[in-house]
Amino acid sequence: MWLNTLFSKLFNPNKKKTIDRFVIIDTETTGLDIKKDKILSIGAVVVEQNHVNINERFECFIEQAYFNFASVRIHGIMRHSDQTKISEKDAIERFLAFVKDDIIVGHHVCFDIRMIDKALVEQGYKKLKNKVLDTGYLYRKLKPFSGYPHQAKQLSLDDLCEDLQISKKDRHTASGDALITALAFMKIKKKLLNENIRSLNRYVYRC
Repeated sequence: MWLNTLFSKLFNPNKKKTIDRFVIIDTETTGLDIKKDKILSIGAVVVEQNHVNINERFECFIEQAYFNFASVRIHGIMRHSDQTKISEKDAIERFLAFVKDDIIVGHHVCFDIRMIDKALVEQGYKKLKNKVLDTGYLYRKLKPFSGYPHQAKQLSLDDLCEDLQISKKDRHTASGDALITALAFMKIKKKLLNENIRSLNRYVYRC
């Protein structure tokens, strides 16, 4: 019932009140193994009323207790670098204060959520309870997508940038990828509205 109400407000232009606030996130990590790898940085931006709120952005770099040199060529974050790094505990506390109970959006978002959940548990906190939306999954629901060459494979953020004509500036930084994902999300949402898909409640879930 709650989800139906939420998205009827969000996607029904005849309603005076709308709920249209999302936190778009991305993480850079030492690798893709949730059990052993660690978060290096977290980036987030707010999409509100279908615009990126430039006054609400989040970025932090985390002190590296575990270092994987092989992943540096992707994200460029060295153990000893110019970025100001904070403890994992400080990072997740600041992230929790930023995200609150808003809907979280990300590209293949469950990986980011699981990495954050692991950090939360390690620091004595409970896992996130936020609802999430995944841009990759949403994009597959667009009617034109059925003829795209990407259909048979997992849709990458690079694929999304190419198909939606989004600049890949600052790609593979947490804050840059969060902004790219935010731009993609707004375009996808607009396309879904154009296809008269006014309820996304079936696509909202918890990781």
